[in-house]
Amino acid sequence: MSCLFILLRSKISTLALNTSTSKSRHMGGFSLIELLVVIAIIGILAAVGVVGYQGYIDATKDEAALANSSSVARAFNQDYISIKNDIGGPSQIANTVTRESQCLAYVKTVVTNLNDIWKNAHSGLSDYAVNLHKDPDNTSQAVSTLKPGQLGIQCANPSVNVQSADFYVHRCTCVGTENCDLHTFTSGTSSQEVTDYEAEVTLANRWRTDGTIKLGPHVPDWVCPKADYYN
Repeated sequence: MSCLFILLRSKISTLALNTSTSKSRHMGGFSLIELLVVIAIIGILAAVGVVGYQGYIDATKDEAALANSSSVARAFNQDYISIKNDIGGPSQIANTVTRESQCLAYVKTVVTNLNDIWKNAHSGLSDYAVNLHKDPDNTSQAVSTLKPGQLGIQCANPSVNVQSADFYVHRCTCVGTENCDLHTFTSGTSSQEVTDYEAEVTLANRWRTDGTIKLGPHVPDWVCPKADYYN
């Protein structure tokens, strides 16, 4: 009888020990490795989310910049038709321009007014509109790059009047997250840009007499020349 009691006591003690161990394991929570794995997964998901969100924001800014550029283009067309034909005043962005105003004066007026009306969609620290011409009245150099969101504006013939048939204002918008270098390729040089440009533009409209890009409605959207010339 004594032996049986000892045996039962032994089994009960073992069962109690196993139950205690099981509870201890259950109450212990996650192991360090499990926690590290969870943290790593959360970090990866957060990184992917941030990249995707930033890409969405950048794309939205580009869309806004291009939409603004289209609005400016419509204002240019309105000004050309109304001023040339004397059928109404200029647009809001060219409020002081007359039929006798030179194209360069038109660009300066437009740039000033645009920067008063609109902000750069990419950065409020940068002007929205930029006059790409080198001003003959001072020592400043022509603009070489545009910052993201900026609209570059220049005349095909800076000295002609707004009512002239040769009046043309070229615009280009910098999109993306990096600065946009203005084009400096010239006639006779060997580059992919020259090849692409000549493939899209007829021979008579390609080059000025000095070999630089000839501005006009024929210029492809991707071309934004550096305005090293004044007239």
